[in-house]
Amino acid sequence: SSPKEHFLTWLWRNSSKIVLIVIGSIIAAMAVLFVQSMEAERQARAQSLASINLMGELRDVVRMGIEAETGQRGYLLTNDLDFLRPYEFAKDRWLPGIDRIGNKLKADGSKEEREIIAQMRDMAVAKLDEQQRTIALARAGDRDAAVRIVSNRLGQSLMDEFRRQAMQLEERQTSRLKAAAAHADAIQARTSSMLVWLLVAVLVLAAFTIVRDRKASRAALLTQEADLLRQGKEQADLVAQELNHRVKNLFAVILSL
Repeated sequence: SSPKEHFLTWLWRNSSKIVLIVIGSIIAAMAVLFVQSMEAERQARAQSLASINLMGELRDVVRMGIEAETGQRGYLLTNDLDFLRPYEFAKDRWLPGIDRIGNKLKADGSKEEREIIAQMRDMAVAKLDEQQRTIALARAGDRDAAVRIVSNRLGQSLMDEFRRQAMQLEERQTSRLKAAAAHADAIQARTSSMLVWLLVAVLVLAAFTIVRDRKASRAALLTQEADLLRQGKEQADLVAQELNHRVKNLFAVILSL
């Protein structure tokens, strides 16, 4: 026989082992796909939590800037020291809040996001300087000079730009959040599709194994029946030979009588 026939014979005889190896490999691939899907989902959740926390801190620093401005203008308009309490409260927390966001973006942020938060900090420093100067002038009795500084709308333009930059940074975080969710969904869809195909392959291999085992059992049964028939024929031939020998002996005895 040719090498090809030898190979096909070997392949048929070892098909059960080969099928088991293939099924084991498929199960391992399914486990890898499942782990990848879980990891993508975990990363999406982590990104979602980080983005949501960052957007919350962005809103807080915007609120601190507005409260500081409100306290400053309330004091300048009314000369009421009660307005300085929210100003002092917000002033002491505004820059530290911006710095916390900047530290987070240093670890997990783009170059553009780090530039945005740096610009926001510069604007907050300029706004605080304007507020401190106007409050100092009002306390010194030069309220008109303080009002003129506020009236030139420099402080308002700083706050408007600060809010615009904060909204831009929040939009970037929202886009990153959507991208992470879309990536996780794509991996899950691909994993689901591949798992279906792998499951189909396992079922086909299992069906092939069942058919192969049935054919092997039928072949073994036919071989066993053939052996039994051969043994029965040999035994029948032996009995016939013995009977023929005895009949010949009987005829010999009769002839001799």
